[in-house]
Amino acid sequence: VVRGGRKAGASSAFNSLSRRFLSETRALLETLSASGSHFVRCVKPNMDFDETRLDAETVRRQLKANGTVEAVRLMRAGYPIRVPFEVLHSRYLPLLARDVPEVTDLSPAHFCELVAAVVGVGAADFVCGTTRIFLRGDAGAAFEELRDKDPAEVLPVLRAKMREWQVR
Repeated sequence: VVRGGRKAGASSAFNSLSRRFLSETRALLETLSASGSHFVRCVKPNMDFDETRLDAETVRRQLKANGTVEAVRLMRAGYPIRVPFEVLHSRYLPLLARDVPEVTDLSPAHFCELVAAVVGVGAADFVCGTTRIFLRGDAGAAFEELRDKDPAEVLPVLRAKMREWQVR
């Protein structure tokens, strides 16, 4: 039977497909919410998009390329807190650069090392990646306190640490 140029069952087929998609999406969101995941990565199981076959090498290459392998390694090493360099760099560099212009020569990673020294985070409690600083749990608290402080309050300590670094 044809109604309006379409087969009669086409609308109900589309409706059941939509309903299935919504149901599966809700179930996925519930699972993700319950797991406390920090991020989700989608990976192709194989280059043929065959849902019944998993090509371990294809998956490994994707996980390595998007940084997941390195992130898991750092988390296992005890560095669960990740702060983008840009967060610290953009907040404190403009204030410090006025009085200590040499700080503008520091890369964002070195600038974050400087800030770590200012808040008293030891070298064993952080690792700088390519775009983020990774912190152990207790070190993260020092950065949180710094984030809540007025930058003008922190500026004298930053200046003093920069001068120490210049002497080295």
